[in-house]
Amino acid sequence: MLRSPQRLSAFFRDRDGQVAIIFALVALPILGIVGVAVDYGRAMNAQRQMQSATDAAALAAASAKNKTDAERESIALTTFQSNTRAAEFISNVTPTYNVAAGRTTVRGEALVPAPFMSLVNFPGFQIESESSVATAGKKLELALMFDVTGSMTGSTAGGSSTKIQDAKAAAGDLLDIVMPSGMTSTRMSLIPFSQRVKLDADTAAAVTFSTPTKEVAVETSSSETTYSLSFNSADWKKWSKCVDRLSTDYYKKLGENNSTAEAHAEAYCQTLQTRWNSSKRRTEYLTPDVKKSTDTIVEVAYHNEYIKPCVVERDTSSNSRATGEQAPVEGEWEADYSTTQTEDVSCPPNGNNGAGTLVPLTSDRTKIASAIAALQTGGSTAGHLGTAWSWYTLSPEWRAVWKDESDPVDYNDETTIKAAVLMTDGEYNSCGGSSSWCAQSKEDAVAICNKMKAQGIQVWTIGFGMSQNANDPARQTLVQCADPGRYFFPYNGDELREAFQAIGKALSDATTKARLVE
Repeated sequence: MLRSPQRLSAFFRDRDGQVAIIFALVALPILGIVGVAVDYGRAMNAQRQMQSATDAAALAAASAKNKTDAERESIALTTFQSNTRAAEFISNVTPTYNVAAGRTTVRGEALVPAPFMSLVNFPGFQIESESSVATAGKKLELALMFDVTGSMTGSTAGGSSTKIQDAKAAAGDLLDIVMPSGMTSTRMSLIPFSQRVKLDADTAAAVTFSTPTKEVAVETSSSETTYSLSFNSADWKKWSKCVDRLSTDYYKKLGENNSTAEAHAEAYCQTLQTRWNSSKRRTEYLTPDVKKSTDTIVEVAYHNEYIKPCVVERDTSSNSRATGEQAPVEGEWEADYSTTQTEDVSCPPNGNNGAGTLVPLTSDRTKIASAIAALQTGGSTAGHLGTAWSWYTLSPEWRAVWKDESDPVDYNDETTIKAAVLMTDGEYNSCGGSSSWCAQSKEDAVAICNKMKAQGIQVWTIGFGMSQNANDPARQTLVQCADPGRYFFPYNGDELREAFQAIGKALSDATTKARLVE
């Protein structure tokens, strides 16, 4: 039935009890939405708390040294519970320790109650977390740049030993820490430098696109004098004159002694034609003339020449290559040869018998230790050159040069730390193999260091016995080269050993500490 407009209007104007009804209708869904949000937020908070707890539990178990698997599991459980004590509903954790994979894994799960959503029979939120920690440690590729310039023969103020002796002892400490006997996860290179860097024959050949040894032909010429008898100009001589001519001008010229030459001359004259010279009333002998000839003899001799191993900077017009890590191309280093074998060549920073030769990455501790012990001093400070070759030993761009055991890994290899320790006692001031002053050395060294750091290589610097003035140019170069805080300025042998030990411990901790992995 239709109502009149007036009655309908009155109906809509009557509001008795409508507010409560409308509120009830609107409030129920709002409360439901708020309840779901509260329950979900509670579950998310619990998820975060449990993830932190499994992280802490896995790290604690992995960091426990010399523990059995059972002891590690107990440590994981205790750590997990201490981090979830406030949340009684988080209680289920299952730690595992995989020796072969070098991993400690902790898994947790829980049912988080949902008070609001339980009104509609929702049991709660099932949450879980997992944390895995690598316990095998990382590998280390470490380049040690070693200053062997002439100033290293001096001593620090009040020191009883030379700088080179102090540096060798300090380097031994570094070896003990990062490369103890039997460790194979660390590979180390040694880069002695002064105004040049000395390579082995194969490396020198590789960067110059030459051969370590070549055979060289050398022509030699000599004169040979010969004597012969000619009857074209023979004349008739009496007996004594015939014997005298042949003995003196022929047989003695052939190297015979007096008596033998005379006997041969007499026998020869006896066989010659004779005639009777009636005017002189004597017998004469047809005596040949002696002809002298001088000939030039050319001989070819062959001998080996050996590549000279001492190198300076790249010969390139490209600044990016001069301070970069690009593999060598033909013409950047020229090959020169000498008759002296490579290992016997002496050019700063080296002595004979291989002393001072760069050693590429190796896990052979004895090889590095022996090379350090044999180091000798001489020359000036081309710090940029030592820095560059330190980078080359760590750069995967140089694999074609180093090869085999010395082949560097990729920069993005997450299992390996790359680091360079650059040790010097003076200002970088030499270029081109010359001892003349060269300011470019400092600039190039800093540019090389910055590019190394950009590739993720840790750069540590040590300025031994330098000026204590913070604004000293030599100090500033090393500060700029190093990563923040990774520079040392020891003033004597004891402080130098402390610096090397600090670097060694930092690198050792970085390679052996437990770490969370995906």
